[in-house]
Amino acid sequence: MASGSGDMPDLSKCRNISLLLDALELRGEDEDVRRVFLQPSRERMELLRWVLISADPSKASMGYISLPTEENELCQCLVNVLMQLNCLPDDKYEDFVRGTCDSEEQLQLWIKLLKTAEWAQDKH
Repeated sequence: MASGSGDMPDLSKCRNISLLLDALELRGEDEDVRRVFLQPSRERMELLRWVLISADPSKASMGYISLPTEENELCQCLVNVLMQLNCLPDDKYEDFVRGTCDSEEQLQLWIKLLKTAEWAQDKH
């Protein structure tokens, strides 16, 4: 588990829900953690795509969110999936997907999404 910051793995490429959740809950102030979860990037969008697919036990959204490769299309797909979850005010979805909304709001939603994905993995 090595990366440029000691024992922290490369979270942007991590595909382990428990590890991501632990990093966010235990090391939420860490610069690398904040960069991955809170700063706008394509890697962040890809991580969000994977978390949303993982959080859907029916896998119904997998085909829909797996398709887009262009960033604006991916953003719109992610916004649409999040809107179905009704987890933010309507005007905040795109800002969350792009990583531009309030960092505390982002942290809270990331934790909810990761906990949901963890639950879905445990059940299936």
